[in-house]
Amino acid sequence: MAGFLCSKWTNVLGIFVHIMARILRYDLNPKMSTEPEEAERTEEKPMPDLPKNKHELAVILLNKTLANGPVESVEIHNIMAQYRIGEKTLNEVRVAMGIKPYRKMRRWYWVLPTSNEGSDDE
Repeated sequence: MAGFLCSKWTNVLGIFVHIMARILRYDLNPKMSTEPEEAERTEEKPMPDLPKNKHELAVILLNKTLANGPVESVEIHNIMAQYRIGEKTLNEVRVAMGIKPYRKMRRWYWVLPTSNEGSDDE
């Protein structure tokens, strides 16, 4: 019975390793390969550079969030909390980017310095 269990777990482990290798695009059995040819693989888009630290991540997120105009500061804080970016890091990045908070109708909004949505000229 012990030999049966051992061989059963060996088979399960072998299948798991094979599946993980296929997911990671390592071909363990080239004859049964359904992967695209090497020439087709080079046509894939290269992955963008990942941020090196939380400051860079915060800059990317703020640029995306504020690209279309002012956003309520509560929403920005919620987005940053999802990425585990703290209050201190967020404030440091806000000052470095020159983001100007302003208050309208008892709510705080953030706006990039290049857009004029926060002015009273609307």
